[in-house]
Amino acid sequence: MINYFILHGANSSPYSNWFGWLHNKITKKGFACFCPHFPTVREQTYEAWETVLLSYAKLGFIKEDSVFICHDIASIFLIKFCIKQNIKIGKLISVAGYNNALTQDKEQYKINQSFFVKDIDKFLNLSSERVCLYSDNDTYIELENLKEFTESLKAEHVLLKKYGHLDANSGIKELTAVELYLKLPNYDEQSF
Repeated sequence: MINYFILHGANSSPYSNWFGWLHNKITKKGFACFCPHFPTVREQTYEAWETVLLSYAKLGFIKEDSVFICHDIASIFLIKFCIKQNIKIGKLISVAGYNNALTQDKEQYKINQSFFVKDIDKFLNLSSERVCLYSDNDTYIELENLKEFTESLKAEHVLLKKYGHLDANSGIKELTAVELYLKLPNYDEQSF
C-alpha cells in the first residue's frame, strides 16, 4: 500500500496551512499519511531535518512508491535527502518549492542555504513523477525562481493565479489542486 507524506516548510508545522485538510482527505481513503514535525526557526537546518526523516526511512515507511507533498523549502529538502541517502520515491508534488532562491528576508536566506542542492538532476532517477504547483503572485519567491526550479526537475508545471505562497497567510486553507495530482486510488481492503 502507498504511503503518503506531507512535509511542511520553513517556520511552519504539520498543523498549519492546508496540511490537516489534506491529511484528512488521504486517511479517509484508508491510506497511511505521515506529517513529520521538523525543527524550525534557529534550529532549521538540513541536518536537523534529515535526522527526522531518516527515522521514517529506517522504519521502512519510505518506499519506491511513496508520495511526498512538500511545501516551500521542504521540496528541496526532500530532493537533497533522496540524493544523499540514495532513496527512490514514487512522486513529488512540490507546492511553492524552490532551490537557491533569494528571499526578501536575508536572515531566512542564510538559514535556508543548508538545504540548497547543486546537483538537482541526480534526483530525476530517484523519482517516478514530479509535479510543481506555484502561484503567479508568490509573496516570498520570485516567479522566475519557481519556474526555474520546476524546469530543473523536468516536472509538470501547474501555475495557479493569485494564490500567494499557497499558505494560510495567503488565505489558503484547502488546496484542491493538490488533490487532483494525488490521484488517490480507491481504498480496497483486499489490498492488505
